[in-house]
Amino acid sequence: MLETIHLRHIVWFILELFMKEYAIMIKMKGRGFKMSHRLLTVKGSGQGSLPPDYIEISMFLEAKAEQYEEVVLIAQTKLEQLRECLKAVGISTTDLKTTSFNLDTDYEQVKDESGNYVQVFRGYVIRHRLKLGFPLDNKKLGMVVQAISSCPSYAEFSIKYLLKDQNQLKALMLADAVKQATNQAQVLAKSANVTLGPIQTIDYGTVDLPFQPREIMYNELDNYSVALMDLQPEDITATETVTIVWEIF
Repeated sequence: MLETIHLRHIVWFILELFMKEYAIMIKMKGRGFKMSHRLLTVKGSGQGSLPPDYIEISMFLEAKAEQYEEVVLIAQTKLEQLRECLKAVGISTTDLKTTSFNLDTDYEQVKDESGNYVQVFRGYVIRHRLKLGFPLDNKKLGMVVQAISSCPSYAEFSIKYLLKDQNQLKALMLADAVKQATNQAQVLAKSANVTLGPIQTIDYGTVDLPFQPREIMYNELDNYSVALMDLQPEDITATETVTIVWEIF
């Protein structure tokens, strides 16, 4: 009889502890606490590729002179010459944008009578960088390159093929990355004999697209006829990674 009463007390004690624990669990869940569950984390790498739709031409002008007033005049003359050459092929002055303008002193290292190198002042140098952009048009590109190449401003320049709007390429990369991650998760779940539940989180990078624009370099000595060719720039390709967390059962 005493053993039966003692056993009954133990059972009630265990039930009371269980009810308290259950009440705490319900309260925590009501306050937003998640109960522990099994998770599967998978990274997927996606790729996107699109043809470039925009051309950016970067130009470089340099002027050197012994006197300050003279170097400023030369730089201004070269700029006006470049503007006039581009205006002849339909490029407005407002379309030609300055990206940097630097005025520096110009020194040269020479040996003195003792054989030591010393710096000798040679004057001033102005370095002027500009850019011009327009939608992809090979015919227009040929005319612009011809105008720059034959211009007495003797500008060095390079051509970049770009994507004007990067969002479309980013969307392709993310969609492919999610697809790859999902495929991997399904394979892992099947192999581990578990079932994929709802997605808990999705993380992906927020940095700029990690691709380099297609670039062609020219200078004033190059034959502009190269630009008149029907160039077909390579598609711009980039990758993105996403991390997806699933609940598994």
